[in-house]
Parts: sequence; C-alpha cells; structure tokens
Amino acid sequence: MTVVTSAEAQRLNCGSSEETTERQRELASWSEGRARTMAGKGMPAATASLANNVYVLPADEINSPFLRPFDLVGRSLIFTRTGPDGFRARNVPMVWIEPGNIAQQMVSAEQHVEIDLDFDFPFFDRTVRKIFASEHNGIFLSRPVATPDGQRGDLDISGIRQPLIAPLLTTDDTQLTRTATIRLKKSSDSAVITWSVDGQYNVQAVLRSNGEVMFSYSEVGANVTASMIALTSGTEPWRSARNSLTSITDDQNDLRTVLPEPVAAMLDITGVAVERISNLDLMEVRISTRGPVVPSQLGSTDSLRYQIAIGTFVLRLTVSPSGALAYTMSVWGASSGARIEGNDVILPVLRGVLTSAEVVGVSAFSYRGTTIADSAGGLVLPLNGSTAGVRTDFSSIDEQTLEGAPIVETFTLPIISVGRIWQQIKQSDPWLTDGDIDGVAIYQNFYTDLITYAGAYSTGGNSASSGLSQNDSVLMTRPRSPALMHMNKIGYGHNSSVRGASHVVLHELGHRWLLRVTHEENGIMVRSVNPVSAHPAQYVDTRAAFNVYTDNDTSVMGGGFFTDNGDGSYRTSAYGAYGFSWLDLYLMGLASTTEMRPFFYLANSNPVLGDQYYAPANQTFRGSRRDVSIEQIVAGTGPRVPAYPDTQRRFKVVFVLLSDPSRAVTAEELAMVHQYRGLMEADFRTATTGRGEVTTAVEPPVYGPRRRSVRK
Repeated sequence: MTVVTSAEAQRLNCGSSEETTERQRELASWSEGRARTMAGKGMPAATASLANNVYVLPADEINSPFLRPFDLVGRSLIFTRTGPDGFRARNVPMVWIEPGNIAQQMVSAEQHVEIDLDFDFPFFDRTVRKIFASEHNGIFLSRPVATPDGQRGDLDISGIRQPLIAPLLTTDDTQLTRTATIRLKKSSDSAVITWSVDGQYNVQAVLRSNGEVMFSYSEVGANVTASMIALTSGTEPWRSARNSLTSITDDQNDLRTVLPEPVAAMLDITGVAVERISNLDLMEVRISTRGPVVPSQLGSTDSLRYQIAIGTFVLRLTVSPSGALAYTMSVWGASSGARIEGNDVILPVLRGVLTSAEVVGVSAFSYRGTTIADSAGGLVLPLNGSTAGVRTDFSSIDEQTLEGAPIVETFTLPIISVGRIWQQIKQSDPWLTDGDIDGVAIYQNFYTDLITYAGAYSTGGNSASSGLSQNDSVLMTRPRSPALMHMNKIGYGHNSSVRGASHVVLHELGHRWLLRVTHEENGIMVRSVNPVSAHPAQYVDTRAAFNVYTDNDTSVMGGGFFTDNGDGSYRTSAYGAYGFSWLDLYLMGLASTTEMRPFFYLANSNPVLGDQYYAPANQTFRGSRRDVSIEQIVAGTGPRVPAYPDTQRRFKVVFVLLSDPSRAVTAEELAMVHQYRGLMEADFRTATTGRGEVTTAVEPPVYGPRRRSVRK
C-alpha cells in the first residue's frame, strides 16, 4: 500500500468546482480543434479497446497535452560559458562525483543552504562568491523566495527574474517525496551540490571557476513528477527584444459601471497590444489602463481580474489587495509568468498552445470581482510565420550553442481533457450516448497535473433533475450528460486502499447531485450547509443513512458524526466518510420527503470548524445547535423534481483506464481498475440499502423488447 505523506495529504481534497468544469469546457474545445487539425493532416487519433468491461485508451497529445516525462537519467549536461549571454551545451554519459558531507537537512519550502564559494564564479553578466541551494534542486545567486505551487511549464521562464541554476527545479506539489538531503563538496576551483532521497532520486550540479556548469542525473524516480532545467540571469537581452504583432487603443472613461477612484482607473482599459518576444514562440499581451494598478489601494474584500480571449483561448489574471497575482490560462492552468508594470498588465502566452489558425481575434476585459468593468476588442492577431521554440530538448542534442534565447527544458505532467477522452470512448462504441450514461470514471497508470492540487474531481454533468440547487429548473430542459470524473492514478492517494478508493469514486459520482443546497432559517435563505463549495462544512452532522464500513459512517461528501455530550459540547467520531446521508439520498432521488430526517449543524463552533470537507476525528467542540428540516431545504432550494419514487434508480458508470503510451498496460493495473468497479457497485448498493444500483458492465442499452447478446 502506498504511504501518503503529509504534503501529499494536503492535495487529496476534491477539485470539483465551477472553475474546474469551466476549464474542462475550454480544454474540450481546444482538444476538438486539435483533433480536426490532425484529422485534416491524415494523422489518426488514439483509439480505445475494451478489456473485460474497462475501456483502455492510450494517452496522446490531444487528450493528455504536456505529457513530457524526464528522459536524462544516466546522462550529464555540461554547459561551457561562451560569454556574458550564452553557453555551449553538451549531452554526455553521466559524470558522477562522489557527494560530500551533508550541508543541511531541508524542512520547508523557504529554507536553503547558504554556500560561500572558494573561487569567483562567473555567470552571465556577473561574478559571485556566494550561492544559495534550495531544497527544490535549484541554485540561486541571491536569497531565494518561496517556490510557487503547481508545476512549472516552458512559459514560466519568462517570469523568473532572478539568477537561477537549476538541474531539476521542483515545487512542493511536484516533488512527491520527503525533503531532500543536500550534500556539499568544495575545492579551490569547484563546488559540487548533490540533492538526494535514498532510493528515489539523486541529482547533482557542479560549478567550476571558469563558469562551467554540469548537471548529472543518477536517479530520478516517479516521485519527482514535474521539473525544470534552467540557466537564467533573469535579465537576458532576449527578454527585452520585442516585435509588435497587433495593437489597439480604447476610449478612456468608458466603464460599464460606476466605480470609485482609483479602482476605476485601474480597470479603465486604454489600449491592448500583443508582442512577440525576440523571435520566440513566446508572446506577451499588454493591457494598458488609465491609472497604475496598485493592489494596496484596493479594499480588503476587493479583487481585480484582467482577461484576454484569443479566439476561444482565455488568459486570466486576478489581483488581490495583498498584491498576490493568480494567473491562469486555458489548457495549461496556473502559471507564474504574469506581472504588473505601472499602468500595464502583462500576460505571457506560448504560440504553441493557441489555435492552429493563422489569424485570430483578440478581446480584453477587466472586472471588479465578478462584475465586468470595461472591454476592448477588434484586434486581429496574425499567428503565421516561423518562430524558435522556448524549450530545448536536451536528450536529443550532442552539442549545441545556446545564445540569445532561453536555456530551459521542462518535464511536465499532462493535463487530461476528460471531454476529449469521453468523445474517444463514444467513438469506439457508438451505442454509448450522453443520455444513457451517468458517470465516466477515468483512471490513469501515470501521474497527471491533478496531483498538484486535488485527489479527484467531477464535472457533475446534468442529471436533468431540479431542486438540487436554487433556480435550477432550467436543467430539466437541457440534454442529459454524464459526470466526467478524473479519478487520478491507480494506486495513488485515495486509490491506494480499498476504503479510500470506494470513498473517492462514490464522492465524485455524488457530485452529479450534491451538494449546493440553500435552506430557510428564520425567514432568511442561507447556505450554511455548504457555504463555500459543493461539500458540506465540517460542522454539519452528516451521519450516513446506512453504514458501509463503520458504525459511525458519514457522508462521502463531507461533514461529520457529532454525538451530543449533554453539556453543550459535541464529540466527533472516528473518520468514516463512506456512506450517504439522508439529505444526500433525498437529493439523489433515493428517498422521499417523509423519510428525510432532520439533521443539525453547529453554528459558531469552538474550536472553529472549517467551511468544507471532513470534521476532525475524535475531538470535542462547542457550538449553537441549529436543526434543519426537509421543509427548510425545500423552501430554499425548491422541491426535487422528479420526486421519489418516480426517479431514476439504476445508474450507468463507464470505467476508463487512460494508459501511458510508452508501455503496455499490465494485468495488475487492469485488476486494480476492476477492483474499483466492484467497490463502486457493492458499496453504492450498501450505502443506499439497494434503493439505487450502479452498473459498470459494458452492455448496449435495451430499446423495446430485451434481446440478449454476447459481446465479443
């Protein structure tokens, strides 16, 4: 069984959200465009095969873009200085120097080893005698700041503005291992820094007095999942070399809403420009505003968002009062490359991830919170012409001079397109339709970017029911669609144990109906049960209607089991999130209003309980008990339509194994997916005491008189 580390445990929460679903819609649109382009070039797409009721589909560059595994184990990269702006790179058989003594045991992202060199080390346009080796396999020439979360991609080199020498730069999210040990060996003309975790990885950097840098890779295991090789001064000339591609001016003082100064000035767009950086496939979109963007002048609850649409591809930058920048884009997700320079908001993007069209329209938008403030459009962006790539494939070179361009290669985790995968599965079996399938559980036998932020997620789909959330009756007029469930790597995280695998697959299917309720309380409509996400708060009693694994089972969706101690305090049970509560069953259409029992939550809990997920086990809390009845739920959310017993009771879930394209699927891997199938069927039946049934066998739907057939 896989051991879950504390750092990994923080990433095992559910990633289901409106933002995740919207990102998947954008990714599905992108995938569809790429698929059409490949088909037009006569390039066949991957096809699925059926293995004992599990669809096996190879990952490819459309359903799993950015699948770039590390490929330099047993090699060394030697960078010989050619001057202040470049290096000559050589790829040679590994040269490994016996590591020195332990320099320091790293314990946090901000910690590093401060090293005084015994020689002058020239690097780009400077010479230093002090370096800083971070736990994330990077060497900085100035004291490093905290490493960003998530994985780094090619685009991130544009956002690195301090000198960096990185043989394998990781983050807390991509280094799925205990903290590395750093060893140091010094001499009068060299310094050898080695990062290692026994049995998992060994990486080495050597700095020499003549400016030569050598990276060596003895071992890089699966626990180092995404990383970056980089040499940068942060100020190379290529960063400031720009070619204008398109621009437009926009009228001042044309905001769509009344805003106070200086917020209005920060959001009043006066121009938009797109520039190519040097002759690279790196572009920057520059949004100019009437006034400087100064986060400290925002109110404590304010946030600004700047958004660019390049065709259907969207770039978003959110600015908080603290000055924190959250930059995301279609397909890739989070990046650290965006910045603010006075009146300019600068959003970088790579040509390679955009549409294959040679000309595309560009529009800009600004928001205060979720309210649009201004927009500018009418730009036409030419995307034709040849450009040089940002990244270098070091495994493919013997020797190459790198000058006037980034020196970087990233090894990235793929970002799977659940919509594209479902399309490919439907193409393999034409009888599969959106209307007949309730869920698509997609597992992988390799890591994806999901491990950097969540344990699994579901898009929810559309069950064509209402009374699940406020004002949702429109969903009954729209076509049914399945919940597309990204279930993570087999054997990883929740999937490493029987109860964990059962919990997470029932949880993600549960998002087809759960949990976005509003209820009436003292004449006011409130979201106390699920205040911040589609999960119950920790302070809600969500004891299971029917136990699956323990005597104190609670909802797989969240909450806890609170026992009244009779003195104003309540004691939580041991962890048991393996079933469905009566509220869950009612919303799923598996219980009537007369069966739906009142439940309660603890208001103003002490110690404070969180607004989502699971109550801490075996602890005592105080709070004001607030009972909630089905009448209050119906008053706030509306009656469930259709209502039990005239509801769907048999649910169809398709299981998929997205496979590593570099190797064959093993019998053991297929057996694990079969185990997950069996757990879902058995535990769903138990959790609903047979009121509902999940079937995962691949059988054509029955239309009219039933005919038995044998699938070959």
